[in-house]
Amino acid sequence: MSFSVFSGNGWAVLVAGVAYFVIGALWYGAFAKPWMAGIGKTQDELQSNPVDYILSLLAEILIAFGMAVALNAFGASGVLEAIFVAAVLWFAFSLLPAIVHYAYEDRTFTLLAINKGYDFAGMVIASIILAVWR
Repeated sequence: MSFSVFSGNGWAVLVAGVAYFVIGALWYGAFAKPWMAGIGKTQDELQSNPVDYILSLLAEILIAFGMAVALNAFGASGVLEAIFVAAVLWFAFSLLPAIVHYAYEDRTFTLLAINKGYDFAGMVIASIILAVWR
């Protein structure tokens, strides 16, 4: 197999990572009550720490970089191919490991759906941005 690790656009990676982060704010804003119930916390118990937001943003930029590498490796260039690659990676490396952890941690299906739904939406949007903006 012969491919370069990264032949994408650095600005696209940055924008895709920021888009993933923004989706998280919207997603968890929309699902705040069932998410808090799923983790067993109240709004008063949750402390917002700026470091948490910085770490999340950096992680999502790195996820976008990984998506760019995967898109390059798969040779994906169009929107449908980007969605397919994101879906395969999400299923294999996000959803399935989470199912294993949630089973042993006795977490609810609702919490799994909220958390992994966010990852799916973020990965698909990031992948589309990266595929379109080469």
